[in-house]
Amino acid sequence: MKYVKTIRKTCPMCGIDHYMRLTEVQEKQWSDYVCYGGLIQDRMPDVDKFGREFIKSGYCPDCQEKLFGSTMKDKSSYISTKEYEEDEDYYELIEQFMDATEEMDAKESILSEVADSLPVAEKVIYLYETGLEDEFYVDDAGKVLMR
Repeated sequence: MKYVKTIRKTCPMCGIDHYMRLTEVQEKQWSDYVCYGGLIQDRMPDVDKFGREFIKSGYCPDCQEKLFGSTMKDKSSYISTKEYEEDEDYYELIEQFMDATEEMDAKESILSEVADSLPVAEKVIYLYETGLEDEFYVDDAGKVLMR
């Protein structure tokens, strides 16, 4: 699936940052919802109830499952910073990336050979945080591609 837009929220229940990835169709629906309002279920029919709740309230999928007693079947469009909290190798990898790309701008850094070692989730977050989402996206294999 081609995800091209990322929405970041801090869950009000667990306090953890979560990112939701949107497809091109979902991005258009989200943009229309943000600009023109209306009922989110009408404006964003291609986003499931968990995604719509995440957009409206910020509650992450795990907390929604606890709150509403339902189970989300596919969480692949979500990224949680919790996944990496206790992984020392992850932080070492990020430090190596930052050291190796210190003299590069954001675009050069994410397109560099050094970035190939980053996990998909980190590349997605990097594009979001550096404002490069309008130019690039990360495919399922982890390649950074032009939009």
